[in-house]
Amino acid sequence: MSFKLQTSGELRLIDSRGTETAFPEKGLLILAYLLASEETEVTRARIARLVWGGPDSSRGLTNLRQTVSRVVARQEELGTRFLDFAPGHVRLVPNAITADLEVLFALRSATAETVQPLLGRAITFYRLPFLEEVQGISAEYRAWIAEKQHTCSEIYSAAVRLALPQSNSPADRVLLKETALRVFRHDPDNSEMREILALGEGQDQGPDGGAVSSPPASAVPAPADAASGVGSALDMLRTLYNRKKAMAAVRPAALQAAPAPLPAALATLPRLAILPPFETEGTGLAGALLEDVTIGLCGCRSLRIVAPYTAARISRQSDRTETIVQHSIHYVLETRLTMMGGYPSLFVQLIYVASDDVVWADRFRLAPETFLANRSDLTSRLVENISAAVGRNETVRQYFEGNPAAYFHFLQGQQYLQHLTLPEIRRARKSFRAALQEKADFGPALSGLARTNHLEWLITARGEPELLHSAQRHAQEAIERCGELTSGYRELGVTRLFLGAFDESVEALMMAEKLSPQYADLLVDFGDTLIHASRPAEGLSKLEKAIELNPLTPDGYLWTAAGANYYLENYAGALDYIERMADPTPALRLAAACRAMQGEIKQARALARKLKQHYPDFEVDQWIAVLPIKEDWQREHYREGLKKAGL
Repeated sequence: MSFKLQTSGELRLIDSRGTETAFPEKGLLILAYLLASEETEVTRARIARLVWGGPDSSRGLTNLRQTVSRVVARQEELGTRFLDFAPGHVRLVPNAITADLEVLFALRSATAETVQPLLGRAITFYRLPFLEEVQGISAEYRAWIAEKQHTCSEIYSAAVRLALPQSNSPADRVLLKETALRVFRHDPDNSEMREILALGEGQDQGPDGGAVSSPPASAVPAPADAASGVGSALDMLRTLYNRKKAMAAVRPAALQAAPAPLPAALATLPRLAILPPFETEGTGLAGALLEDVTIGLCGCRSLRIVAPYTAARISRQSDRTETIVQHSIHYVLETRLTMMGGYPSLFVQLIYVASDDVVWADRFRLAPETFLANRSDLTSRLVENISAAVGRNETVRQYFEGNPAAYFHFLQGQQYLQHLTLPEIRRARKSFRAALQEKADFGPALSGLARTNHLEWLITARGEPELLHSAQRHAQEAIERCGELTSGYRELGVTRLFLGAFDESVEALMMAEKLSPQYADLLVDFGDTLIHASRPAEGLSKLEKAIELNPLTPDGYLWTAAGANYYLENYAGALDYIERMADPTPALRLAAACRAMQGEIKQARALARKLKQHYPDFEVDQWIAVLPIKEDWQREHYREGLKKAGL
């Protein structure tokens, strides 16, 4: 029986029937090293360092001896030998085993006549990066894998350049598109691949030895144009090929050998990861669309794109934060598939990682019967909206990251505000003040101070006007310092609500929504304002949109939505929202009122007693008197529930 070693993605031993065959894991790693390195013999010391790593060579050699015993025993069971073990060496038995990697290595000897079929075989039979799925290996072996993945990428790149002049049919174009993406997945910052996917028809003089100039910025297509389809992508590829060929004819040999360095400015560009949706009905259509969007965004010179393979790996992680920070990702496009009207619908939201704000979101219907006809238009819309949203938000990012010390304290304060308790609110205020000590006019910290003041006023329910006047002052200062940030207008709107200036509150929040129409936190505050303005149904609509934008919903969203339901006399719905809160303590007043209005007096009185333990100074009439509510019916409705609860 013959055997083949699979190295595409996973590492497995496959027999001639296509069945996976058990084999010692470390033995497979040794086989992969010998076959991929195209070596027939390697020292035991080298294998021990590579497979087990670490500074203790004697321990690695001991582990190797144990592996040798297991490999020899398994080879006897299979009736074959892949590896021979001499006292100081490990040898690969000739012709005993093949590897799937051979279809890729065959491209190295390709000619212009043979490159297309060889490339087709490589793309078909070697679909995943070399050993990408292998886990539990040493740092040394992981580094060697990365080196081999780079080698594979270079083989694909050379094949693209060789195949370009002969690529005229639609099948050839699809093949080259897929190959270009293979290289891009490995190295999204590769300057040559960025040009391949981004450049349009340049001002080339042709390969006649004359000067060939780089295209002016105006010659670079807009992102939407870059996503117009496979044919235009191949035109870009061929244009770059002709340019490279002409430039090579006039360059000194020494320069031809050195690749062009990545522009220094590229490292400062924002980085975007497009996370695919989880496997479900319609995923194939969504995946095809997102692949087109990825290619289209490569034509945008104002940002960098994380390779699709890496983005897919990130999307499958339960805790993505560490990976996102590790890869210096500034923006994440989250995608989610749902069924609407019997057809899959793709929901997308662009998140600015530093502040966890949604800067843009939309929904796209993916009806199979119209998808092919509308695919190009959908791609263009997505590319245009994403690049525009990133561009708008970059002013904000530069403002934040230009003040790193102040930014650190600001983020710390934001973290404290995830918990709506008085101690955490005061810790947040301390952090915002520390940010202002680093930079006195740091607008986001001024907005943060305004928020802590109005939250303390709300939590303590003592009706202290000084807190609200201080919040209003800080919000106005934030707008004066940085008028393009949403947070100043947001805090001003909320504070004016609690001061009873309903029209001015709505005006400020409308300005904030104009700056950030998909900002979930803002929509919550806007919904709260509408509730207090005696328009609870409109307020609940804003809140439901915010919850859709932020499905891992913070307590503040749920508390506010519960209030809207109370005023709509949907007490069960209000209690459902409260029960979803991680810490329902801030909503004890509302929960007690809901229980009382449902006739559950015993439960309502228990909640009222618990509330008094946390806030012993709470008085219903005093609280109702200062609560900003536009119409008396709403105020009396709340008073009735609290009184029935025994407060």
